[in-house]
Formats: sequence, structure tokens, C-alpha cells
Amino acid sequence: VERSKQHQLRCAAHWADDRWQVVLLRNLDLDHPHLRGAFEVPVAFAVWCGNRAERAGLKSVSPAFQKLRMPGGAA
Repeated sequence: VERSKQHQLRCAAHWADDRWQVVLLRNLDLDHPHLRGAFEVPVAFAVWCGNRAERAGLKSVSPAFQKLRMPGGAA
């Protein structure tokens, strides 16, 4: 993950049983009207693997959108 002072992102990754588990964490601006209450948004992921000569537009992507469910925020 590229670090940026503008987007304070924390992450952790764990490899087990031939699978990665990755957690990305950042604060949300709960004053933003779209982030109030519970909501669901589709997300997809792209990963570059240097061992597979992946770079720039050559990458592995998630085969379908996943649902990111957010619990209720500020009312």
C-alpha cells in the first residue's frame, strides 16, 4: 500500500491455507450525507504480482464485485 498523508490508510495481511486475508482500515467522514446510517456498496480489487510479471495494466482482478456492508453510522 502506498502511504499518503491525505488518506491515512492502515493495513494488515495474513497468508494461511493458500489464501490471503487483508484488512484495510481508514477513518470515514461520518458528516458526509452518504455515510449516515447503514449502507452497502459494491467493491472490486486488483492485485499486482511481480513474480507473474504483472505491472501497470497487467494485473489480477476479483472476478466479481463483492458487497461491502457498513453498519449504521451517525444519525
